[in-house]
Amino acid sequence: MVSVKRNTDYFDKQFYENDMASMRHFFEAANAYDNRLALIERWIIRKEDEFNSRVILPNAAIKKPDHILHEEIDTPLKAAREKLAAKLLTADEHGNTIENKEYAHLTSKELHSLTENLCLRLYLFNYKYPAFVP
Repeated sequence: MVSVKRNTDYFDKQFYENDMASMRHFFEAANAYDNRLALIERWIIRKEDEFNSRVILPNAAIKKPDHILHEEIDTPLKAAREKLAAKLLTADEHGNTIENKEYAHLTSKELHSLTENLCLRLYLFNYKYPAFVP
């Protein structure tokens, strides 16, 4: 289904193996969820849009499957998001000031408080939960 009209010319052959690797990885990851069909449908639509927007050959730096590119790009950003989220919380559940507490050491109650306070101020983010919060 995903391979229909694919891998027929030189241009598409440059992308095909990575697209298939991305698809296999995504299917494995999505299979654990109950709404996997909806996830797969959205993934296919995203890939079709990506496929239709391709105009140049990929260079070696980005000629990788989606999940590998995501890991390379997201790893340093995840640490920054966690640091930022930890700094957003200024007091614990008892009202004591928190200084330099790492994200990994935040309690469930503190994360709940942080999320609740962000949700109350969603108008600052055009009513969309901010993507920078892990």
